Amino acid sequence: MKNLSTRSKLILLVVVPALPALALTLYSAFEERALNLAGIALATILLLLGAWYGTEVFVLRNIRTLLDTARRVRSGDLGARTGLHREGDELNQVGREFDEMAETLQRRDLELKKAMQELQEQAITDPLTGLHNARYLRELLPRELLRARRKGSPLAVIMIDVDHFKRVNDSLGHDAGDEVLRELGALFKKSVRGSDIACRYGGEEFAVILADATSESARRRAEDIRAAVKRLELSHGGKPIGGLTVSLGVALCPYHADQATTLLRKADEALYQAKGAGRDRVVVSDTDTAPQSMATPKSRSAPAS
Repeated sequence: MKNLSTRSKLILLVVVPALPALALTLYSAFEERALNLAGIALATILLLLGAWYGTEVFVLRNIRTLLDTARRVRSGDLGARTGLHREGDELNQVGREFDEMAETLQRRDLELKKAMQELQEQAITDPLTGLHNARYLRELLPRELLRARRKGSPLAVIMIDVDHFKRVNDSLGHDAGDEVLRELGALFKKSVRGSDIACRYGGEEFAVILADATSESARRRAEDIRAAVKRLELSHGGKPIGGLTVSLGVALCPYHADQATTLLRKADEALYQAKGAGRDRVVVSDTDTAPQSMATPKSRSAPAS
């Protein structure tokens, strides 16, 4: 100490005692800065984790949407859509492509169903008259008989045949004959109620199914049809087709038959009785066994048609 200068002694007396305080101050400042940096780092990490988690949740949700929609489409719900249509995202692009594929699939499915329905209609429709054909009649009549038996109500079949139809073909040609059949088809369509069914049975023969019809009401309907045909004024190629008449046979379930084939045969037999009696008339099969009133018959057991 004796060899130290006055300046050095002053530094030792002033600076050295202040070093601990200075060190503490510097440490505090460093610690605060370090804590701030640590806080910033932690906040950044948490922010990144939150962004990552949010992205993962978003991605997983979109994946679940795609999977759920795919399952619905596979199970037959062709109207299912993902709704993922945002731009700039691969999963949304996949969603758009999937929805377009499902749209195409649904459209083609509808087209196929429409085509199948048209084919089914063609299979049971007579192309010349637009009426149902004999195939449809044979398929429908057993079901109608079963329904009538369950309700305990009668059902009638009217068989109709064009009188002297061969003369029309021979004198005016087959085109004229086809025109007659088309006009008769249109007439029979207008003549039946909503619950009744008119069919072309084959050639110049037609059939009408009447629900809830007794012998009296079925005969009356047949007479109305006969009279309407007789009033028709038809022509072909400028030549009149006059004198058009029909013969009709009527049979009822359960009075004359309770099976489809038997009922059609009974109605056909009545038709040929009308032909044999001079044509242009109505004959009801076994009229004495069929009630004339609208009273509902008592239910009776019958074999299934």
